[in-house]
Amino acid sequence: MSLLKLTLGCEKDLCPVDGEENVQSKWEETTLAMQYSYSNGSDQSPRRLLITGGAGFIGSNFVHHWCQANPQDRVVVLDALTYAGNRQTLASLDENQQFRFVKGDICDRPLIDSLLQEEQID
Repeated sequence: MSLLKLTLGCEKDLCPVDGEENVQSKWEETTLAMQYSYSNGSDQSPRRLLITGGAGFIGSNFVHHWCQANPQDRVVVLDALTYAGNRQTLASLDENQQFRFVKGDICDRPLIDSLLQEEQID
């Protein structure tokens, strides 16, 4: 099983830190951490990810970024599409053979077990 460390950053105007230099430094550190975390060298085989809540604002942006940065990886998004989820945020990925959307609840154990087995999630 693979473990991915994800480091998220924030825009300059939203960061609660002192001084513009500090903000730029923090942003650069975060960007480097994200590039390192997302790197997929030629010695690694394609990954298979299950992303829950992927139709929300943050989740959908992560899914788009991941699919663009790692086109060889299989991405399965599970979302219940409640108040925060919007299926249209992922519509542009529907033609991508490495992408699959499943409407469902993470509390649905049979569904999760089925997805993990069927998709061979890492």
